[in-house]
This record gives sequence, C-alpha cells and structure tokens, in this order.
Amino acid sequence: GVMCNFIKSIPVYKLKISGVMGPRDKLEHKFVIDKNVRDVEQASLLEVKSMTQIHWRNYICYKLSSMISRYKHEISYHCFSERFIQLDLLKYRDKGFYTTHIDDCEKAHRELSILYFLNNDYQGGELNFHQPNGTIFKTIRPQANTIAIFPSNFMFPHSVSPVINGTRYAVVGWTL
Repeated sequence: GVMCNFIKSIPVYKLKISGVMGPRDKLEHKFVIDKNVRDVEQASLLEVKSMTQIHWRNYICYKLSSMISRYKHEISYHCFSERFIQLDLLKYRDKGFYTTHIDDCEKAHRELSILYFLNNDYQGGELNFHQPNGTIFKTIRPQANTIAIFPSNFMFPHSVSPVINGTRYAVVGWTL
C-alpha cells in the first residue's frame, strides 16, 4: 500500500550495509562491518529529504510515540522518553540475520527499543529473546503492521533469525 510506496521512495544508495560496534579500545569506538554478526541494510529515517518522506517519517514517529505512551502506561513506568535518538529502516534480504545482542552500549546509550514490522511476505526473520545462558525463551513471528517494544538493557538480549525466503522490512527506533 501507501507505506510500501514510502519505503520504495528511499533511494537505494541510502540503504547501506549495517555496521556493528567494533572492538573497544582507548582511542576510538568505530562501527565495523562484520557479516558474521549482522547481515542487514539500513537507512536513517531521520535524514529523509523529500516532503513525502518527511510526512511519512513524522507519521511513523507519531504512531511509535503513541505506542510508547501506551507501553509506559501499561507497565506503570514513566522513565522512558518518547524522543527518538535514532530511527532506521532495516532491510533483511534472503539469509539476512542479526546474532544475539543488546541495544544499549557505552557508545550508544539507549533506554527503549521499538520495532515496527512492515511486511510479512517472507519466511524466517523471527525476533528471538534469549535467557542468560543463550537459550531462546520467546520468539516473535513478525506480522505486518505490528510493533514490539522492550527495554534496551542487558535484561533483553535478542536476535533475528535468518530470513529464509523473501525480504523482511522493519523500522527500528530507540529512545533515550
């Protein structure tokens, strides 16, 4: 539908192979591309330029902020901000995945993670939450137009299973 037209309007050159935080050293923290950890393309939705793209970005921010407000109300916790520090379009092609990780780190502090699943015409690509020993305790099979919200901290290690067939699109955002 209309959302797909918005996604398709993001220029292909904006979708780049996504990096992961590199080894920590005293001098610098850099993003490195390691396809053994993560195989996904991403584009920032905070950097869109056309009026149509800005409209859809603002609409997505509004919808996600509304869901964050609802989440905070349901868990009776009011610490999380609704201001996005990062908002990205993710594109997982066939065999795309992300190994177990947490979203908060020293270089990129994040309080709350939110995923907006845009399509379901693919196989695989499940969102998995892991116990401290690495076993999966919860799997979410993404459905189009659904959202997952969870704290970004060490209590919520998660991964994305490899996409088996098709392309998985999602918007991911973090609040501070």
